[in-house]
Amino acid sequence: MIFRKAVAAGSFYPKNKNDLLNILKSLFLDNKFGPGEISIDKNINRTVLGGISPQAGYRYSGYASAYTFLNLFQETTPDTVIILGPDLYRIHPSRAILMSEGQWESPIGNIEIDTALAFEILRRKGILQVDNEAFVKDPLNHDHSIEIQIPFIKFCGYKKNVKIVPILVSHKICYEEIVALSKQIANAIKFLKKDIVIIASATIFHEIIGDSNMFNQFNNIFLRKFRNFTKSFRDYNIQGTFRTLLDIKTSNGTHTIPCLMLICEILGANQCKCLKYYNSNDIIGETRFPSYTIGYFSGIVINKMN
Repeated sequence: MIFRKAVAAGSFYPKNKNDLLNILKSLFLDNKFGPGEISIDKNINRTVLGGISPQAGYRYSGYASAYTFLNLFQETTPDTVIILGPDLYRIHPSRAILMSEGQWESPIGNIEIDTALAFEILRRKGILQVDNEAFVKDPLNHDHSIEIQIPFIKFCGYKKNVKIVPILVSHKICYEEIVALSKQIANAIKFLKKDIVIIASATIFHEIIGDSNMFNQFNNIFLRKFRNFTKSFRDYNIQGTFRTLLDIKTSNGTHTIPCLMLICEILGANQCKCLKYYNSNDIIGETRFPSYTIGYFSGIVINKMN
């Protein structure tokens, strides 16, 4: 069996099972940055088809992720979660790759690959290719962008054997290729008729703020770019979202977020909702110079019934 180890455990999130369960619980119940509640499966029809979840240390990004997973799991627990991760190492020659079989390790329980869904996606010829070894060998076995989402899935879906399909999306992919990739994935989802949701793993920006002048520039210029992104996302303007993320330049969600929106649109989604935004300095409680500042965002894509 192909087995992907939890390499981010012990750094991005706790390696000990009880410690990890405790921090996950605290992220959901937090009333300042988190949603203030834990997901409870209401067993009702699904309207939330996907969402954006950042990928960083849980102390920072975990509150935004809790918002997304609360909304994905509170209507009903999905059968499978497709995780769209950015290629943080930027070395794989393919435009997009997936892992088609095996398991991913987690301190609170391993999670299986949905092989049936993976092969249904691959059966529909497109730019997405299978490369199981890439996910478990150096250096991509250290890419945390997908792994960071798995404990949230296990925590929220504890009553069910939820599966995943990990997909790594290259930074080299163009918009036309994002469209082709989205169609390849969405048509497979429609064919299988399972309850499948999609996560775009993404942080919105990474900025180094060296001094007070740069901080003023950050507030005056960069946050305007961020507002442009949230407006495009809220308006369900997919090409506009892509352009605004390109304009930000330091986002690693430039390709995963439009892909999420396109897949969900094909599946019938007609609304995007912004849930939570903050940056790493908000968590620290002050702006330090120099500061490596990261923006965390949670949003969902909905098939709103008329």
